[in-house]
Amino acid sequence: MNMDKGSLLAILACILFYIIYSQYLSNKYPPQRPTTAEQQNAPVAQPQDEAERRPRRATVGKSEQPRDYQNLSVKQQTFSNAEIVWRFDPRVGGFTTIELQQYRQGVDPDAAQVNLVSDPLFIQGVVTTQARRGHGYLHARRDGRTLIAWYEQDGWRVTHEFGFPERGYGLDMVLRFRNITKQGRELHAGLLFSQRVEYGEQASSFIPVIPLERTQIIAKLRNTIDWHDLQGYCDDMDEELRTPNSQLDLLGLDRHYFLGVLLTDMMRANFSAEPLARERNACDIALLAWQKQGLVRAQGQVSFPLRGYFGPKVLEDMESYDQRLSGTLDLGWFSAISLPLLAIIKWLYKFVGNYGIAIILLTVFIKILFYPLTRSSVRSMQGMKKLQPQMTSIRARYKDDPKRQQQELMKFMSANKVNPMKGCLPILPQIPVFFAFYRVLSTSIELRHAPFFAWVTDLSAKDPYYVTPLLLGVCMFAQQKLTPMTGMDKNQQKIMMLMPIVFTLMMLSLPSGMVIYMLANTIVSIMQQQWLNRKFA
Repeated sequence: MNMDKGSLLAILACILFYIIYSQYLSNKYPPQRPTTAEQQNAPVAQPQDEAERRPRRATVGKSEQPRDYQNLSVKQQTFSNAEIVWRFDPRVGGFTTIELQQYRQGVDPDAAQVNLVSDPLFIQGVVTTQARRGHGYLHARRDGRTLIAWYEQDGWRVTHEFGFPERGYGLDMVLRFRNITKQGRELHAGLLFSQRVEYGEQASSFIPVIPLERTQIIAKLRNTIDWHDLQGYCDDMDEELRTPNSQLDLLGLDRHYFLGVLLTDMMRANFSAEPLARERNACDIALLAWQKQGLVRAQGQVSFPLRGYFGPKVLEDMESYDQRLSGTLDLGWFSAISLPLLAIIKWLYKFVGNYGIAIILLTVFIKILFYPLTRSSVRSMQGMKKLQPQMTSIRARYKDDPKRQQQELMKFMSANKVNPMKGCLPILPQIPVFFAFYRVLSTSIELRHAPFFAWVTDLSAKDPYYVTPLLLGVCMFAQQKLTPMTGMDKNQQKIMMLMPIVFTLMMLSLPSGMVIYMLANTIVSIMQQQWLNRKFA
């Protein structure tokens, strides 16, 4: 393969792009919708139990501290199905457990189940436009698989109805804001999503690393989903995310492989995200969405139906629950390639029962798909090899005039219908496939903790013993030795021989599934090249 300066620069540019893009990644991954909130000026419902029959007074300023709620036992606070366990503590005012029964924190079968909350998660209706941390409730009662909790503040009774389905990761919710004073009042009804989130420090490194399971703020405003890294956002306590008067479809936290969001139908929402406090490895974050409801007469009520999803980012499950969740699986710039790759890997897995083998089979299929380009590349290199004596003569003739030398070489190759850039043709289409595979393997929950064989117990994590990256380096070195370097000077040849070392270093911290893809790709490439070399010799 003839390697002029332009070709060499193109390859180096690809490597630089890979490093920059990987660093970017590491710092970052229907059922009928309910109607919008409507004002209901019906009379106040009659009390349902003893807790509601007790006299109460409207409060102004701070909400009352929990002192009059119906005491619920731990069993009464807990709701579960085959997929999830919820625990809501009314004294705290939030969810103290959201445990996913089918997912564990490590590959060990005895590892603890994934819990989406390390500190209470507050999902509360508020009558304020200022973000704050949630608080305990004044009253709470359970009715079957529904928990009803309410408090009073500034002349409003704010009631929350949480419905826990018998299957899946969904959460049904209704917020009710009732004017309990004797006169009409303006209402600013809001939804608060607040939690203290812990995160680990991320070490900086020149060598790209796989995206850690970092928590991100996620919101879909004006039909666009945006992510903001929580740690980076909380580090700048003066920064605030604010979007006024916008359609809001969802808000919550993206935990890389898992999602905890609320789905709304607010058409004129004022959205804000504010860090309330920050510690070394944690941050109190408050997401607030509110909108003006106008005048609510005495004893009138406004209701908001909501839905929630707290579970794994399995595309099919999210789309079947609500189409608005489909965009929350962030597959990066090459999602148009990543989605088909993920679909094919999952399809192959049904037959082979091993995601590593599925990746190898897909790699072979891709190599067969790109075979015409490989064939054209080898034919071009063999043609260049046959013309090498004449090209060497041209270089010697114009050795003191590099510009004229390049012109004459290009004229000679054009006359003989050979193109040195054809040697790079098989590489260029594989660049977006490489990044798409990278994103799939580091983002898709199907590959989280998926074993291959022996010591490779997690395809989404790096090889713990670096066996596969080193083996890849050896195979790439062998491939480089077998590749004709026709037309290259000594310096270019040395640079090309450094490529296996560069790729080996990059692969050390990438997902082992990514390394397996590259290793299979290299082995099949060597086999194709050897066969074609003999064919065109």
